[in-house]
Amino acid sequence: MITFREIDKSNYMDCICLQVADGQKGFVADNARSLVEARFEEGLYTRGIYADGVMVGFLLFDYDPEIPGWSLSRMMIGAQYQGRGYGTAAVKAFLQYIRDTMAIRELYLCVELETLWLPPCITSWGSVMWERWNTTLTVSITQKPE
Repeated sequence: MITFREIDKSNYMDCICLQVADGQKGFVADNARSLVEARFEEGLYTRGIYADGVMVGFLLFDYDPEIPGWSLSRMMIGAQYQGRGYGTAAVKAFLQYIRDTMAIRELYLCVELETLWLPPCITSWGSVMWERWNTTLTVSITQKPE
């Protein structure tokens, strides 16, 4: 089962130690950098991704006034935990989490142009609209009505 915990004094080192696979290093910022940015920039929220009590990944989300809207800015699963379905499960759980705890019905993602891939759980959550923005594509996901 996937759960989320705020990054704090008790788990920040676990977060920093998580690394993506070598071939993925250019796709997401290092967790240490993300934690520093979240500490000193307003409105950035960090969560550890846990599977059965073990931190397996990290995500950072924020409200982006340029869009304007909520954005899943960064997400990673540690190299040693990849290939077990945690990434897809984490995205699905995060979409449910923001809907239930923050009443968010629309979420933006930035996808690098080299990696035009979205987990099926994202496209099943709602309608997807792509828009080119600098070197990335902004993906708007609007939840389907219940």
